[in-house]
Amino acid sequence: MADLPIEPDYSSPIEFEPGVLKAEFGDGYGQRAADGINNNMEKWELSYNELNDAEVQVLLNFFFGLNGVTNFAWQPKFSAVAKKYICPRWRAVPVGDNDNQFFCSIQQVPEL
Repeated sequence: MADLPIEPDYSSPIEFEPGVLKAEFGDGYGQRAADGINNNMEKWELSYNELNDAEVQVLLNFFFGLNGVTNFAWQPKFSAVAKKYICPRWRAVPVGDNDNQFFCSIQQVPEL
């Protein structure tokens, strides 16, 4: 398993949206339960600013190689250990001469 080759900016937000099963019974009553054992996986919007062309090419090659299917390891700021993620979407934005931004959405995948 490969490691994320370049650390993202600290301004990268994390999102949680637990999977919840709901049953509504009427008169306002209902029941909720966790949807599976891994129902609250992390989702990050990683951002990179002020990257040179070579650094952007490293990230593009890395994510193209994984093709949104193969997982990679990354240790986020709020974690003591590295976790597994996939990246289904990424984009590069040229800002100036040898000055670029890069953004990618990553999702945590369950450990096996």
